Amino acid sequence: MHKFPRCKLSFTAGVHEIQRGPSGSEATAQVGWKLRSGLHDTSISGYSEVMAIATHINPEKMLSNPAFTQAVRVPAGADIIYIGGQNGLDANGRLAGADVGAQAQQALANLQTCLDAAGAAIEDVVKWTILIVDGHDIRAGFAAFQQAWGQRPHPPAITVAKVAGLAVPGALVEIDAVAAVAA
Repeated sequence: MHKFPRCKLSFTAGVHEIQRGPSGSEATAQVGWKLRSGLHDTSISGYSEVMAIATHINPEKMLSNPAFTQAVRVPAGADIIYIGGQNGLDANGRLAGADVGAQAQQALANLQTCLDAAGAAIEDVVKWTILIVDGHDIRAGFAAFQQAWGQRPHPPAITVAKVAGLAVPGALVEIDAVAAVAA
């Protein structure tokens, strides 16, 4: 228990049911927190999973989906890599195709190239933002993401937004990413 004398606040934290994966690098835990002040008690509990540097959190009271994580916590001291929005442009500046699927595959390949150059891997991504031009079906983009992500556990948090248009003429999708690696 930690006490904060000036504000009459204390909290306790506990971790229960730790399980390690076959490699020993993954762990899952039932996490519980109790916050106590002079006015009230607050309990927070949920399910979190740890991989690499970040903790992936899917609270019990929210939808759990294998395609995304509800929240990702990155500890202080981690190196954060911000990758700007990538369109489906190849190395010559041409669109990889006229459809969302082909452009999403190329955008993800571009993101992987940026991650490699920064000393990171796709597993280090903690947040994606995907912009898709309104009127186009996002399912082909999700299929490209699933192909790139493969069977890896702990997908990043994902935000998808439909937009009126993108800066690159003919571009239908743009993806940016945030990755976290050990400092």
